[in-house]
Amino acid sequence: MFKKLINWLAGNDNLSEINRIFNVACVIGGLFCFLSGIECLLAGLSPVLVASNFLYTIVLGMAFFFSRFRNDFKFWRIISIFTLIFIYTPVLWIFNGGINSAAPYFILLFGSFLTILTVTRKETKANLPVSSMVIGFFVIIVCLLVFLEFKRPDLIYRYTDSNIHMIDVMVGVVFASLGNSLILMAFLHMYYRQLDKAEELAIRDSLTNLYNHLYVVQRLTEEIERADRNKSSLSI
Repeated sequence: MFKKLINWLAGNDNLSEINRIFNVACVIGGLFCFLSGIECLLAGLSPVLVASNFLYTIVLGMAFFFSRFRNDFKFWRIISIFTLIFIYTPVLWIFNGGINSAAPYFILLFGSFLTILTVTRKETKANLPVSSMVIGFFVIIVCLLVFLEFKRPDLIYRYTDSNIHMIDVMVGVVFASLGNSLILMAFLHMYYRQLDKAEELAIRDSLTNLYNHLYVVQRLTEEIERADRNKSSLSI
């Protein structure tokens, strides 16, 4: 069931693997952004934080739709990355309590999301600097937010209720852990799916001694049918 859902969310086989991974990551990220928005709303946290969660949910939802059904992948990848680094991350850090909140745990999830979206199968002179710049900008933004919190702690939201603080951090840890796990599971599923495809297409290699099991079974079936037709002994 999980594999079928991942395959449907990822899209057609004619899409590139990074496109398919992006589609799945958008759905997972959008789901947890929406749930985070609901949790922040119920906890009575900043309206800016609630609005930013729902805003990024809409961005990821649109990115999934246009990438999955309209094959408009590159533009929406740029939009989702830009929004995450320069809008959603600062808002989350400032209005969710900074270091003492669940924000640092989401930073790890965002790192996985950005890495999957920027690292491609073939590293070229063009995409390697781009992926390095994206991760670099993200690290710089996070470091600036930490610096801001230490220099101007009055700008960071502070919880007034310890119970709400505890619940918010616990929910954030659960969401960040599950989101990271689901993204990695989807990535590994598609990775192993490609290995299965390669195994089906490969013939035994004299150097690696690897076999194409499907090829072997097909040849064996043909030999059995030939022996049956000719009433001869089976020769393999």
